[in-house]
Amino acid sequence: MISTNQKNGFGKSHAKIILIGEHSVVYGQPAIALPLSAVKTQVRITANGTNEQTIDCRYFSGSLTNLPPSMKGLQHLIAYILTKVIQPVAGFKITIRSQLPEERGMGSSAATAVATIRALFDFLNCR
Repeated sequence: MISTNQKNGFGKSHAKIILIGEHSVVYGQPAIALPLSAVKTQVRITANGTNEQTIDCRYFSGSLTNLPPSMKGLQHLIAYILTKVIQPVAGFKITIRSQLPEERGMGSSAATAVATIRALFDFLNCR
């Protein structure tokens, strides 16, 4: 079992913006996209000394098993990664802090997924 003694994981990602061709990519055509590295999403995972796995973000605070339907993709991502870990995982708290506005085409869902994956890999000591 992964130790809960001051175990932490950290991951970050950033926004993107599509300058030209936002809808053309749907049809297999090119677009011009740029990273917005000043607009960040950060995820911190901290061992909590229990078997409970919780999350705290702007949309929800509580058990991972009780995430609202709009966050089921994130729940699935976390569960998938945890099933790939060879050893059992103790409880932890995931804290997500993001400067990205949702539903504005800046990639907030992707940035959250990338930062969460990076934080989980760091927490689980996977490289």
